Amino acid sequence: MKLSGQHWSWTGAENMLRLRVLSMNKQWSKVIDFLKKSARYAA
Repeated sequence: MKLSGQHWSWTGAENMLRLRVLSMNKQWSKVIDFLKKSARYAA
């Protein structure tokens, strides 16, 4: 996720932490459902 010499922006770090919290709380399926719905509307 991070290469040598790179760093996280505040926004990027916050987004990653939100995803980690969802994963740790066993709510990852909500993320997948959201992404599937978004992909359908974008197509």
